[in-house]
Amino acid sequence: PVKGCQAVASESLEIRSAGIVGDRMFALWRDGELLDAKDTPRVASLAIGYDPATLSLTFQHLEAGTYVHSVPAQGEKREAQWILDRFTTIDQGDEVAGWLTAAIQEDVRLVTVGEAWKINFPIPQMELLHGEDKNSFFAASPVSLANTASLAELNRQLDAPVSMNRFRMNVVVEGLE
Repeated sequence: PVKGCQAVASESLEIRSAGIVGDRMFALWRDGELLDAKDTPRVASLAIGYDPATLSLTFQHLEAGTYVHSVPAQGEKREAQWILDRFTTIDQGDEVAGWLTAAIQEDVRLVTVGEAWKINFPIPQMELLHGEDKNSFFAASPVSLANTASLAELNRQLDAPVSMNRFRMNVVVEGLE
């Protein structure tokens, strides 16, 4: 549910045209920009659970422990930019920001999407996505799918194997050829 944090295993997913329900609804924000594990590697040390029934996020960190955040109905609006996109986010408050800042040792805020915005990918390779509505913090595509059998075949052909997390998929399936 939070961009850049640890993956959440699931037996089933609800996928709509806008992507996976509940996926990357939140992001870490600093000085108008969204952060992820590439920019701030300690983001990946956070494990997150989301309960849609109670609208709560449960954060777990090896050193900082556990923190439960109740998602507020309203919050301060913060303008953000990510790559070429500019949009409005809703801040989740000082308490969760303080806990996250202590956990990852970076001054950050937790934000969620305000209103949907238009994807800004004005290059030929991304023509199908340019101008589409975006309402979560995915990079290029709302669903990135890989199969563990494909990775096994790739690794069979490589001198040094690679792991699935290198590909940054948000859906990994297994049990298929």
